[in-house]
Amino acid sequence: MLSFTGKLNRTKYWVANLLIIPALLVVTFFALTLAFAGVASANWVVVVAGLLFGLVSSFMYLWMTLSVTIGRLRDAGQNPLFVLAIFILPFLSLIIIGILPSEPKQQ
Repeated sequence: MLSFTGKLNRTKYWVANLLIIPALLVVTFFALTLAFAGVASANWVVVVAGLLFGLVSSFMYLWMTLSVTIGRLRDAGQNPLFVLAIFILPFLSLIIIGILPSEPKQQ
């Protein structure tokens, strides 16, 4: 699920989008809240730790979203470059990609 190669069926796609990715968003939110709390208390060690933690979790979120979506697009027989639609219509494109039928298996 963390690789940009291979395919990902609808079930795994929705598990990632409904469970794992929101968890990463919550972690990012708490990291940035920690950073802002450090600013309010003028504790720069907390600010830097919160920002670094927020940056790492943001990159994890981006990586996970892109890898899951590219795998799903391959499974549906679509061009993986269609992933760019996420940046134009974020929520709508994730739903459309999630309901695309899988490509029939060749024997």
